[in-house]
Amino acid sequence: PFVDVAMYMGVIIFFLALFAVITRWRDPIVQFLAILAFIALLISFGKNFPVLFDFIFYHLPYFDKFRVPSMSLVLVQICTPILAGLGLMKIISLKEKRENGIIKIIKNSAIVLSAFFILSVVLKSSIADWFTGRINDYISIHPQASQEFTALSPYMSDMFTADLLIAFALLAITFWLAYSYINSKISRDALVIGIIVLSVFDLFRIDSRGQKYVDNPDLSNMFNPPEYVTAIKSQKDTEPFRMINIKQDGSRGTASQNNGNYNAYFMLEDFYGYSGIKPRSFQDLMDVIGPANPTLWRMLNVKYVVASQQIPLPGFIPIYQKDKEVVYKNTNALPRAYFVDKIGAKPDLSILNDIKTNSFDPKSIAYVDGSLPIVDVPDSTAKVNITKYKDEIVELDAKASGNNFLFFGNTYLPTGWKAYIDGNESIIYKVDHGFMGIVVPKGKHIVDFKYAPKSFFISEYVALSLSALTILGLLLGIVFELRRRKNNTVTDANVS
Repeated sequence: PFVDVAMYMGVIIFFLALFAVITRWRDPIVQFLAILAFIALLISFGKNFPVLFDFIFYHLPYFDKFRVPSMSLVLVQICTPILAGLGLMKIISLKEKRENGIIKIIKNSAIVLSAFFILSVVLKSSIADWFTGRINDYISIHPQASQEFTALSPYMSDMFTADLLIAFALLAITFWLAYSYINSKISRDALVIGIIVLSVFDLFRIDSRGQKYVDNPDLSNMFNPPEYVTAIKSQKDTEPFRMINIKQDGSRGTASQNNGNYNAYFMLEDFYGYSGIKPRSFQDLMDVIGPANPTLWRMLNVKYVVASQQIPLPGFIPIYQKDKEVVYKNTNALPRAYFVDKIGAKPDLSILNDIKTNSFDPKSIAYVDGSLPIVDVPDSTAKVNITKYKDEIVELDAKASGNNFLFFGNTYLPTGWKAYIDGNESIIYKVDHGFMGIVVPKGKHIVDFKYAPKSFFISEYVALSLSALTILGLLLGIVFELRRRKNNTVTDANVS
């Protein structure tokens, strides 16, 4: 319910498209559009039509990246209006090239639709009662919805009967206009303008119902920095950090009300920000551990915690307090990048459970996926300092006392992130279920983490090449057309 919307293109558009399929089926473009729309419609059913959907979902590359099955209805919305246009073109062509069978279909459709309209007017009360019965049947199966549906029942019944009347009226008028045009009662322009006006009326009629966006009277104040944001920024941190708001009052920016990533507006990295395509590893953290966990906060650089009550944890220092809001500075939080004492191996679920029970220190040990490299315990001279931090490029000054293991608390994405030590590419290890780590040799080094997936650059160059070819083709087309016109002019002059 929070991502789906009605895919309504207009009853006239739908029936004109259907008319095109019936009368122009031998046209390859009609076949292509109709079949494409039908397949997309079946795909949109998702789990309700598993024969097709499951096969595509599990075997068609990248198909499983779509958010919801109903996204495939975009293809239906593209194909149907084009088919409707082809249907209208067929009607227009009937005046010059009469096809009695098709003209008879148009006339009979107009008569039948008019009859349905009259019947709907006469039987309006009966239709409303029938629809109300359908609502009651639904309530009997889903008693939890009884209160809402009982209250909405009259509104829904009135909407259904009104839509039925208007749909039959619009369709009857459309087919009578088409029949009148074929018999030279109205002009082609009158036919086209009439269908456009009726279609626009139909679309605006549907668009006018339901919720409407109205500017919040407090919109100008909506993005004034909350006091907790001001308190955090007053600390003037020079290195990246994360924050989390665990208040339970439902206010903007809290973990329970953060679908819009409110805190990102103030350039704060929110540990519990929302994304529809979040990494599986992060979802595992939330599923097994949850967002409120001291070890997780320590490991992943959560430096500030906003709460509505006291947090009795060592290392949590209040930096702001007012009414039911307290901002804590987590002095236990580790930097975004740091050297760990040693590495080890453990199953992913065991790692998550260790974090959940706060039974391991992420500074003392990091659990590495795959073969373990040989590393040394860093001494007091080993340190890491972030000198540049952007979404796709992070630069660090690192001083290692031996082969030290560097933990970097950003998401491990093997097809995107690359690490370089003094310009030489280094192996990135998957650490603590979903983050990055590299081995830094002894001495001072410049370490770069760059997000540079090959697929992006391949797509970039392909798009650039195709755009260049398109422009070149357009220019050549203009040149050849000018030459053709010039030759025709010369030929005409010679003939004269």
